[in-house]
Amino acid sequence: MWCHLLLFAPAFGLVLFALLPLPLALPLYALVAIGSLGLYVAVWKSLHVPVATGPEAMIGATATVMEDIASEGLIRYRGELWMAMADQPIRCGEVVRIVGFEGLRVMIERLEGGEHDGEGPCLRHGGG
Repeated sequence: MWCHLLLFAPAFGLVLFALLPLPLALPLYALVAIGSLGLYVAVWKSLHVPVATGPEAMIGATATVMEDIASEGLIRYRGELWMAMADQPIRCGEVVRIVGFEGLRVMIERLEGGEHDGEGPCLRHGGG
């Protein structure tokens, strides 16, 4: 809440004109106004930074298929295993693109030339 007071610095700076002579108040007020403008630009930029977490950040990213996928299977994205769905069969070790979500399942598509990216071995079910 107190940080919002910085946005009113130009208004508070008007007090300088009541307390100081004009030749001294004007340059000081100019510094306050320029500093406020810099603050406003920084705040504006921070509000328009792309999303870096959550499902929105995953869309368009690549992941590695950890088991052969006929319609559903596991992928590894940044060290985490996710249940994924695909429209076509994808082999273990291929690199895929995340295109969306359906509930907690990731929807993926095959990348052209998506060889194994070395993130780890494929998961094998059953004995052995």
